[in-house]
Amino acid sequence: MKLTQIIAASVVAMLALSPVMAQNGNGNGQGNGHGKQHTKMVDELGLNQDQMNQLAVLRAKHLAEVLPLQQQVNSVRSKIDELLKADAPDRGAISKESTKIADLHKQLQEKRVDHLLEIKKIMNKDQWVKFLDKEKRGNGKMGNHQGMKKRSEMH
Repeated sequence: MKLTQIIAASVVAMLALSPVMAQNGNGNGQGNGHGKQHTKMVDELGLNQDQMNQLAVLRAKHLAEVLPLQQQVNSVRSKIDELLKADAPDRGAISKESTKIADLHKQLQEKRVDHLLEIKKIMNKDQWVKFLDKEKRGNGKMGNHQGMKKRSEMH
């Protein structure tokens, strides 16, 4: 029974983390080593199996909510780029699209806060303090957006 639980938990964790690994790549199926970073963070925080399982489910849910919003941001940015290429760019249209991006960023930030509050419920006080420290330094998953291409790199 215990072995079955371990296997099931491993499958859930892999499924939950697979979108993260794919997202952290460069678009051609190659990851960039964040899996090792995740393992290191789990070890440093001293997470138990139950916590890892809960966090994997929580992360999968969070990604399902934020990835569509991130795709919308990218779509609107592309639209702005097209508007800017015009001989006489329409300032009003560009401003309207910029407002859409600001609204999407607000939604993403609210979802991030909600996600952090859910993470806090899973961790003990010491784990939470370590996690926040890593986030602040950019060593945590949420504070380190290296997997997302910078706008300047997209052109």
